[in-house]
Amino acid sequence: MDFAGAHALLIGTGTHLPESDLPDIPAVARTLADLRSALLDRCGLGEVRVVLDPGTPLELGSAISEAASGARGPLIVYYVGHGLVSRRGGLHLAAGVTRSGPLHLEHTGLPYDTMRRYLLDNVDGPVAVVLDCCFSGRAIEGMAAYDEVASLAEITGAYVLTSAGRSEPSFAPEGMAHTAFSGALLRLLEEGIPDGPPFLTFHDIHRELSRTLPASGFPRPRARSTGRAGELRLAPNPGHRGSAGGARLSAAGQPEGSPYRGLAAFREADAALFFGREALVSTLVRELAERQADPAPLIVTGVSGSGKSSLLRAGLVPALAQGALGFPASAAVIVPGEPVPDVDVLIVDQVEEAALPEEVFSGDRLLVLGVRADFLGRLAEDPRLRFERGQVVVGPMTERELRDAIERPAAAAGLSLEPGLVELLLRDLGTEPGRRPVRGEPGRLPSHAEPGRLPLLSHALHVTWQQRDGTTLTVAGYRRTGGIAGALAATADDVLAGLPSPDEARTLFLRLVRVGEATDDTRLRVPADRLPVGREVIDAFAADGARLLTLDRDLVMITHEALLTAWPALRSWLDADRGGLLIEQHLVEAAEAWDGDPGGLYRGSRLALAREWAAGRSLGALADRFLAASVAAADRQARRRVAVTSVLAGLLVVSLVASLLAVLRYQDAERARRVAAGRALIFRPPPYG
Repeated sequence: MDFAGAHALLIGTGTHLPESDLPDIPAVARTLADLRSALLDRCGLGEVRVVLDPGTPLELGSAISEAASGARGPLIVYYVGHGLVSRRGGLHLAAGVTRSGPLHLEHTGLPYDTMRRYLLDNVDGPVAVVLDCCFSGRAIEGMAAYDEVASLAEITGAYVLTSAGRSEPSFAPEGMAHTAFSGALLRLLEEGIPDGPPFLTFHDIHRELSRTLPASGFPRPRARSTGRAGELRLAPNPGHRGSAGGARLSAAGQPEGSPYRGLAAFREADAALFFGREALVSTLVRELAERQADPAPLIVTGVSGSGKSSLLRAGLVPALAQGALGFPASAAVIVPGEPVPDVDVLIVDQVEEAALPEEVFSGDRLLVLGVRADFLGRLAEDPRLRFERGQVVVGPMTERELRDAIERPAAAAGLSLEPGLVELLLRDLGTEPGRRPVRGEPGRLPSHAEPGRLPLLSHALHVTWQQRDGTTLTVAGYRRTGGIAGALAATADDVLAGLPSPDEARTLFLRLVRVGEATDDTRLRVPADRLPVGREVIDAFAADGARLLTLDRDLVMITHEALLTAWPALRSWLDADRGGLLIEQHLVEAAEAWDGDPGGLYRGSRLALAREWAAGRSLGALADRFLAASVAAADRQARRRVAVTSVLAGLLVVSLVASLLAVLRYQDAERARRVAAGRALIFRPPPYG
C-alpha cells in the first residue's frame, strides 16, 4: 500500500484549561486512541504519534513542525477538536487555552495557515490532512471545485479531507465513544465498502462518507487534492469480494464463482474477464489521443444494453492505466451527482440521468461521456458537449466477438463449455455460425441480434453457471434456465413467488422505474429509506442468485433496463396505468426538489389530481409529507379566501349602509333648505319706496 510505513500525527483537544471559554469534547481521547490502532493495524503505518490536549498553540504548532521536518515519506496529520473562525474569516485550531472571543482567538488558537505553511515548506512526500472540527471546510478554500466549499492548503501532492463545510459545525454526539465524522471513518476502515475496490484510497473514503454521514443527519465531508494524493492506497478494503461480483481467486489463481456478471456491468476489477470489445477499446484510446491537444469531450453512445458501462469501466480504464495513451493515465468513472476526482481522464457514465455541473468540464483533463442513444437529442443543444467532434457508437458485436465474450471468461475461470452450447447461445441470440452478415458490414449480426440483448446473454450465462455440472457449463443446464429469451423472466418470477406479499414487489419496482414520456422507460436510483417496502424484499431481488437489483451504498436500482422489457410481470405493472404512474412520478420528483419551500407545493388541479391518485397508497415518507404539506397549504389558502371574502362582504354592506345614510341625510338637508327658502319668501318685508 502507498501509505504502508508512513508516519501519522494525531492531535486532539478535548479538555480545555480554566481560562478557555470552550466546552470540553469527551470523545476526543477515545477517538485518537482508536484511530491510532486502526492506522497501525489496518493501514500498516510505520509510526503514529498522538498529541492529546496540547495546552497552547505553541505546543500544537511545535508538534506539527516536528512531524513535518522529520517526515521522510508520506505523512498524515489528523486534528480533532474545536475549529473557530476569526474576524478575518481564517480557520483556527483550538488548543487547551484557546478563547473564542475576537480579541483572543488569533493569539490563543493555531491558524490553519500556519499548519499549511509548515507542511508546504518541509514535507517531501505526499501528505494527507484530516480536520474533524467545525468550519473545517475553510481549510480547502481556493482550490475547491465546489462553490460551497472554500479554503484549501496549497500543498503539492496533498489531500485535505474535512468533516464539514466552511460554515457548518461538526458533531460529537453526547454519550458516543467517537465524534460523528471520525466514528464513521473508523467503521469504514473496519467494515469496508461492500463490493468496492481491493484497496481504499482517500477518494474512496470521501465518496463513501459523503453518502453515509448525510444519511445519518451529519454534514457532508469536503475534500480536495493536488497531484494524485487522493489515489494513494490507505488500507485494504474488507468489503472487497474480488472480481466478477464475488469471484475470489482460488489457490490456482483462477476466479472462484461465476465469471459472468449477469445484468451487472463489468467493473475495473473484472478486466481479466472482459472480452470481445478489444477493437472498440482501441478506437476509444485513439479518439482520446487525438483530443490531447484539444480536449473536447469524447461521447460514447449506444442503445441500452449495448455494453457502454462495461466498455468504459472494464475496457477503457485498465487500458489507460497500462499506458495506452503513452503514459499510465489515471482515470475514474462516476455517474452524475458523485464527487469529481482529480484524474487525467474523467469518465461520466449514464449522463442521461442528470444535468452535468460545470465542474465536470473544468481543468485540462480528458473527458469521456457515456450516454444512451435515445437521449442524444436532448443533449445536442448543450454547447459544452461539442457534438461536432462526433461520437463513438457502441454497436453490435460480431460473431467472433460474441464467441470471445462467451468462451474466454469460462477459460479464465478454469471452466469448460459443453460442445454445442456456444452455437445454441448464438442461435438464441439471433445469429448462427455461417449465417450471412448484414450487407456492407462484415461480421455484423442481423437486426434481431442488436446489442440491447447482450444483458440477456450475460444473465443466461450466469444462471447456466449456477446449473453447471462440476466445472462444465452444459446444454441441459442452459435449457433449464429458460434460455436467453426466458432466463431473466424465470429468475424474476422465482424471486417473486418466494415473497410473502407479491404486491410489495410491484410497489418496489414501480418506484424504481422512470416512466418515459417521450423516451423509453428508464431505471432510477432511489435511496433505500425512501422505498415503501421492507428491506427483505429488496435483498431478495439483490441476492447473488438473482442480481436483479443493485445496492450501491444507500441507493437501490434495477441492475439493468433489460429487465423492463424481458420480465412480463413488470411490463404489465407498468402498462396497467401509465397515466397514474406519471402522476406519482411527478409527485415524487416534486417532493425531492421541495426542501421545505412553500413555492414548490402543489396547488389547484395538480393537487386535486395527486390527492385522488394517492388515496390509499403509500408513496414513501418524503412524498407523503410533501402531499400533506400541499393539502395543508391549500386548506389554509381556502380559509384565508373565505375570511377575505367575508371581510369584503362585510365592508360592502357597511359601504352600502353608509351610502344609503348619506343619501337620506342629503335628502333631509335638501328638504330643510327648500322649507327655509319658502319661509324666507313669505316673511320677507315689503320694499321701501
